[in-house]
Amino acid sequence: MFTKRVKSADGLSLRCRPCASAQAKARYQVSKEATKARAAKWSKENREARRAISARWDERNAERKRQRGRDANKAARAANPEAARLAGRIAAQKRRHREAAADSAPSVAVVARMLRIANGRCTYCRGVFQRLTVDHFHPVSKGGSGQWWNIAPCCGPCNSSKRDADGPAWVQRKFGVQRLVEVVWQMESLSAARLP
Repeated sequence: MFTKRVKSADGLSLRCRPCASAQAKARYQVSKEATKARAAKWSKENREARRAISARWDERNAERKRQRGRDANKAARAANPEAARLAGRIAAQKRRHREAAADSAPSVAVVARMLRIANGRCTYCRGVFQRLTVDHFHPVSKGGSGQWWNIAPCCGPCNSSKRDADGPAWVQRKFGVQRLVEVVWQMESLSAARLP
């Protein structure tokens, strides 16, 4: 089986593929830097052709590419097992959060109506802000519902400070028992408004 050669009369090389491959590898070892520079220059000048070649290679070698990725991941996990465990826990938490929120997420119209009712006033600190965010009073990551009755319009600083803490405990710790009673009353009044 002979390699293709455009310059020859019949379009074939005089060497078989294994011999041509061995010769190309030997030439590459002798002039590695010059070959890399020539390839980089060609790639820069012919971006579209380079993308097409890469796409064809990816298509023909999809399984090989997946195996390379699996091998690289395996090596990275072996090199740093603690980081791999942490990444796995984070990915699992994000997946649980998506699954829990996907079935029960409130509509955009409901959230917009809640923000209008709040009239720029934060549920937690009672400050008035130009822009409010929405927060899950009982965090979805800790079993809270993604439904509208668990959503509290709040300011960015309160949302950032609360993070994934449970709403009642955080409000009591940050603002006191009196404020907690007011927040719970406000959440119940939103619930009674039958937003959806």
